[in-house]
Amino acid sequence: FFHTSLRISSLRIIIMSEEAAKFTESLKQQVEESRKKWASRGKEARLAAQQARLAKSSWRNLSGMNLMVHEIRHVGNRPFAWGF
Repeated sequence: FFHTSLRISSLRIIIMSEEAAKFTESLKQQVEESRKKWASRGKEARLAAQQARLAKSSWRNLSGMNLMVHEIRHVGNRPFAWGF
């Protein structure tokens, strides 16, 4: 009886250590995600994000005649551009 209870308790320890390893790994992942979020905060991070957005060529960066020409050329706006 003692031998089987020892085996069962050793299995419990192994299972608990596997669960502990999984838990530790999940905590490490959460810490990494938190550090990424923390790095994306602050004035410098906001300025960097703004510069990255401005570097992309998008219709949102257009203004005036360039925006109007873009809207007229867009397939979905053609009927409205011609007054239908």
